[in-house]
Amino acid sequence: MPASLPSPVPDTPNYHKWTDADVGAEYIEFPEDTVFMESAAMNAAYKPGVAYIPCQRVLPTDDGDTVLESFVYSIDPANSKEATLVIGPLANPYGDKDVTIFGSALTSTGLLILCCFNRNSLLVYDLETVEQGDGMTPVSCELEIPDLPSPNDVCVDPKDETLLYVAGGSFRACVPLCCCVTFTNSAYGKVFSAKMDYENKVATVDEVAAGFDVLAGIEVVDNKLWVAQLYDVFTLNQDKSGVNGGQRTAWLGHDTQGSTWMADNVDVFDDDKILFPAYSTVPQSTAENVMTRNFLVSAFLFYTQISTAWIRGEKLSEALLDPEVSLAFSNTYIDKDTPPQPVRIAIMDKDGSADKAYHFEIDLEQTRQNHAPREIKSQDGSKVLGKRHHFNEQVTHTGHLKTTDVEGNEVGYLLCINFEQPRVLLLKDDKFRKAMMG
Repeated sequence: MPASLPSPVPDTPNYHKWTDADVGAEYIEFPEDTVFMESAAMNAAYKPGVAYIPCQRVLPTDDGDTVLESFVYSIDPANSKEATLVIGPLANPYGDKDVTIFGSALTSTGLLILCCFNRNSLLVYDLETVEQGDGMTPVSCELEIPDLPSPNDVCVDPKDETLLYVAGGSFRACVPLCCCVTFTNSAYGKVFSAKMDYENKVATVDEVAAGFDVLAGIEVVDNKLWVAQLYDVFTLNQDKSGVNGGQRTAWLGHDTQGSTWMADNVDVFDDDKILFPAYSTVPQSTAENVMTRNFLVSAFLFYTQISTAWIRGEKLSEALLDPEVSLAFSNTYIDKDTPPQPVRIAIMDKDGSADKAYHFEIDLEQTRQNHAPREIKSQDGSKVLGKRHHFNEQVTHTGHLKTTDVEGNEVGYLLCINFEQPRVLLLKDDKFRKAMMG
């Protein structure tokens, strides 16, 4: 496999710029009070064309306040353009509803695995037996797999579905100014495995590899792990053979214009190609001089976790072990001096061939014409934080759905999850296929 693949810029042969109208963009709405979605889980061997999407909503409490609660919805876009509640509100085995879900995965038997970021664990639900509930009573998972710091993404080994892989962080001492305290640190990335025995509700967690920067996504294809490290994607040998586990840079996000695409959750296209979005871009100097320096990123995370504790009234000791930070540190709004950015998607052949890496930018031109910007308010509704387009570039997960519609026609979509939007974007896959066929 080459050290790097072509950068995603206009002067590479496999770069394509389209509009949303070119790829038949459609949307499926989620409840208006949805404030966070990060991933989608799908498995054609379980239910073809169906995706399960965790989301977090702001709900009123009896005392007039608000609370964040998480749910799982399903979509079946070939047959319906509505989201259906499947589980929720989510809770750990003890009924605690304070869960924030990042990555997710699904086995062929219907085991739904959720990265519970704020609890440093995985929550596992059996879709075949779980009771949906009334949307108000907590639905506890039957298995929680702990000791997985900052779990950002999870995947299932299709060769052995009891084996999970997680892209996460570390439990480390704080920055030197406060080295006597341990906090959950996403800046020191690690890859973990979890061997699951769902019948007996136990699992064994092992460290696979360490020494990385912030990890955002993971997928296993054949005998390799594909891991997104924001500014690049690298592979590891599943059996840990070779120097540093056979680590190789498979994709580099730097372009020739001085920017870096930021890769997020990793998925597959047609089961034999690697698929991931780039949720944003940063200056290449930032990627090289800041994001590769764990100390600087650690200091920022330390600050944001303390600030989040103050905002939420949490104990400092609890907050430092909780890697979740307030969305106030990551949310974006319309800036009149910055033009709208496109949705960015990369698709690569699993053999890592440089001539089989494709990069796509989708300008949401038609969406902006059809939908006026909306005001975004604070959680309690008392303050307008800014305005946001109906959809934007902040896509953290792109998955590939294939199925047949009610008339028996084969249809396929690229499903885009946006952490800032209460809706998902669907792009028809036929134009992407034609581009990759030359």
